[in-house]
Amino acid sequence: IDIYENGKPRRVNITAENKKDVFLFDCSVKPDAINVDAEKQLLCTKTDNHTTDEWFFLFYNAPLYLDRWESFQKISKLIPDNENAVAAVRKGLADTHFSIRSAALKVIDKLPREQRDKLKSLLLQMARSDIKASVRNNAVAALAKNFEGADINEMLLQAVNDSSYNVMGTALTKYVELNPKEGMVLANKFETDNNVNVILTLADIYNDHGDDANFEYLYSRADMVKGFDLYGFAQTYGKFLSK
Repeated sequence: IDIYENGKPRRVNITAENKKDVFLFDCSVKPDAINVDAEKQLLCTKTDNHTTDEWFFLFYNAPLYLDRWESFQKISKLIPDNENAVAAVRKGLADTHFSIRSAALKVIDKLPREQRDKLKSLLLQMARSDIKASVRNNAVAALAKNFEGADINEMLLQAVNDSSYNVMGTALTKYVELNPKEGMVLANKFETDNNVNVILTLADIYNDHGDDANFEYLYSRADMVKGFDLYGFAQTYGKFLSK
């Protein structure tokens, strides 16, 4: 257990031996926070009854990724009413761990409009160059959901050529949503790619925006999708046929 006093941690070790144990510790001041399982190694179900101030303290001061992850899950629920939570999103976007960057991207739409606008350039940078595909994918989705304009279309067209099929799929889907006519022309150009991720992406797009002209493509690809992917493809194909 790490007990933070005056911003600095003091580690104490305990042994839990019973179904219920109570531990008391002397402190020189009111602790900033008490971090149980400070090394994040116990196999357990844990309930932390931290105050809001304690969650913020751990987010900014505790040393481990899981400390920040647990804290951000609590902090993000305070958006948009808590100004400190809004500020924590920007820190989350710059976190060294990709999953926290992704978590921050997923709450962009909860921010006040003014705060979202201030983050637009950062999100564009993340969509283009973040080292993790999952972060690029979430950045593309966040930008398409919260912004519009020529720079967003340009970003989507660039992301369609991303090395990750997930990023490519998200970008193409969003581009078609924002630009149906041009987007369908672009989607048609991917029909020669027989990667299952592309097939599933086009199936979703044709189901939402296509017509009878797209039947032959879906019919010809049905035998190419195998395993669990076939479950999703069959559902989408069935919806397309019902239209």
